[in-house]
Amino acid sequence: MSAQVRIENIRNLTLNRDSKATAIKFRDKVISYGDLELLSQYMSTWFTDMDLKVEPVAFMLPNGA
Repeated sequence: MSAQVRIENIRNLTLNRDSKATAIKFRDKVISYGDLELLSQYMSTWFTDMDLKVEPVAFMLPNGA
């Protein structure tokens, strides 16, 4: 996989944006890049706390924000 499409690089692109800028809009809900980063950190911490550091993980979420 080339360095340009690695997930870390994609994540860094979003972190370089204005944290108050809109990242996701769904119906009447708006999530900023800062909120999205915070939610990502919460989920990462949750998986790590469950000792899933090196395990493949799959999960299903409903459509929506």
